[in-house]
Amino acid sequence: MWKQHRESILKTLQNCGLNLYCFYSRDRDQILVKIGAGAQKLRDTAARKRYKLQLKKEYLSAFAEFRHDYPGRPEFRFADRRIISHIYQTHTEDNLDGSGIFKTVDKIQLISHIIQSKDKDCAGINVAKLLHQKEVKAFFPLHEQSVMDKIKSLQFKWFWPDEEHANRLRDYFGDKITFYFLWMAFYVKWLSPLACLGSRVLIIPATTNMRSLEMAGLFLQFIDWCACGLDILQTALTLAFVTASALSPQARTPDNVTAIPFCVLPVLLGVLYLVCDVNSHWLHDRLRRDTMASLSHLERAEELEAKCAISWGSMDLVASSVTTVTIPRKNPRNGLYAEPPEVEQLEPHRPEHTGEQLINPVTSQALTWISLLRAVSCGFQAEPHYPLSKRIFKCAWGVCSRRTCEEDRWFDLRLLVLLLASAQEGS
Repeated sequence: MWKQHRESILKTLQNCGLNLYCFYSRDRDQILVKIGAGAQKLRDTAARKRYKLQLKKEYLSAFAEFRHDYPGRPEFRFADRRIISHIYQTHTEDNLDGSGIFKTVDKIQLISHIIQSKDKDCAGINVAKLLHQKEVKAFFPLHEQSVMDKIKSLQFKWFWPDEEHANRLRDYFGDKITFYFLWMAFYVKWLSPLACLGSRVLIIPATTNMRSLEMAGLFLQFIDWCACGLDILQTALTLAFVTASALSPQARTPDNVTAIPFCVLPVLLGVLYLVCDVNSHWLHDRLRRDTMASLSHLERAEELEAKCAISWGSMDLVASSVTTVTIPRKNPRNGLYAEPPEVEQLEPHRPEHTGEQLINPVTSQALTWISLLRAVSCGFQAEPHYPLSKRIFKCAWGVCSRRTCEEDRWFDLRLLVLLLASAQEGS
């Protein structure tokens, strides 16, 4: 029974145009199936799904839906043909079959769509159900060893990633995992000053109130958390602390006068980190610094922010970066352009975050220590507010909605009581 079910699944995958490579495991108790797809199958699926691919640098490396080249119709002498395959960025040197426009993450997502979707020319296999019933033991993408070796070789780039390294991670792992690695690099860099100051306090035995080996244990735990398990660094620090503890004449000292200020410093640094909204602008600042050198010809900050929004999405694009387009209107009588030209404002990307910039009366007047710290460090920042007319309308609409909901619930309750009463009378 299971053999027939297994063969039907493999036959369905083959009928969809996927390439299957089946072989046994070492103990011959499991069947491993390697699934791939040809270049034409990937292109057809991307066109049917309207999958977005990256364009070339002359198109600002933006993302656009994939479309097939249209050869044109013979009755029009192929005058309506449309060739757009040259605008997509190629990510591999070998692009003879047309698969170079797909990154690793694109191939994985398209193949997963072919396997699980019920669209045309797709298998429609419920992989989650097979995993739950333990008919399939695992379902995961395979690594490309050459790309992984290249990424692992750039060790310093993980601590200080530039735009090239971030794009390399995004092309291989996808957006979410890339955001995680960029965030961890940014977080470790914020902890570096505190780590240097803490090492200054912990390395010198004359200024501590604990033994050197105890200091070594605490400091190595901190290094193990920050350095992600670098064995070479831990071994070197262990030898250094053991040597220092053996040669130090002062194994125990009086109380350390810098212990309390050092304990207060991480708290202040953490509060400052949260209050200054670094968490919401770290990616935008990182991209601005990395792309400034490559976009020296762009003089305005709005154009730079627009480039980051096109390449990485508009999640961090502020409302002030909405550009204006000057559209001169031609006079039909004399053929000249009207003066002055008309200016049209583009639609903002996030309308709910726009409005009149006003200082929040609640946060600016609250006499709490966190608001005072925010005012001292960042100042009272203006926030977008809805107009007064819209706020009154929204408040009135909310009150009416609540009243309507309460009346509907009361009507349902009365109807239920009447039904119960009639049922009792009938019985």
